[in-house]
Amino acid sequence: MLIETTILGLLIAVVSNRWHHLVENVKIKGVWLPFLAFVVEAGIQIALNRGSDDLRGLIFDYELTLMVLVYSLLVAFFALNLKTPGVAMLLVGVVLNMIVIFSNNGKMPVDIDMAVSYGFTHTAQQLKSGLVFGHSAINAETTKLAFLADILHLRPPYPMPKSVSLGDLVMDVGVLMVFVLNLRENPNALEEEETHVY
Repeated sequence: MLIETTILGLLIAVVSNRWHHLVENVKIKGVWLPFLAFVVEAGIQIALNRGSDDLRGLIFDYELTLMVLVYSLLVAFFALNLKTPGVAMLLVGVVLNMIVIFSNNGKMPVDIDMAVSYGFTHTAQQLKSGLVFGHSAINAETTKLAFLADILHLRPPYPMPKSVSLGDLVMDVGVLMVFVLNLRENPNALEEEETHVY
């Protein structure tokens, strides 16, 4: 949902005609960190889909370590930008996801009921088989902290049906906060301007 929420935030900025305040207020540091996390995760998923059995086995053996690496990059990014209004909420969402993932051996548990009911049997089977990096189907007997897992279903007519977690929703709120809270005029910038004038 982060993509949809980001698009919504951009639309709010454009419609409110306060885009320039957003540019002035948000100074992003360490943008390479989430990019690297994405590259690592995408590379691992490609390896799971197309790699040899030995490579898959290696990934399964070190899946928890790999997830720690991915989330460490994300936490470092948000920590660097913590002074930006709204980023703290994003960090809370990341931490909520980390808690359930690390409690389940590096995998985010997913309720596959919606996938099955809408005919996404291949996706459901991949989750059951552990072939989706960092995710697995919920097991009623072994899954821990299931209330933090991907159990919230966004069904049609939502244009991009999916299952999300509480942490994901908190992150979405954080994204909107980053946009909305930074559309205001920066008082520090006004003080600097007045100082420069006099």
